[in-house]
Amino acid sequence: MIWTSLPVLDLAQLAGIETEQTDFLTRLRESVRDVDFFYLINHDINPQLQQNVQSITRAFF
Repeated sequence: MIWTSLPVLDLAQLAGIETEQTDFLTRLRESVRDVDFFYLINHDINPQLQQNVQSITRAFF
């Protein structure tokens, strides 16, 4: 598969029906193997925590 953008993976699919779970895992495997990066959505990580980690990371690097 040729990728023209970063894959977007929906973590909520793991809580879905078996076909959604299988689809998520297949896309995850392909993304890691072929692209090395991906966006993960619906992960329920607190937005403030995300901002704090980004700020600390920017300060560190």
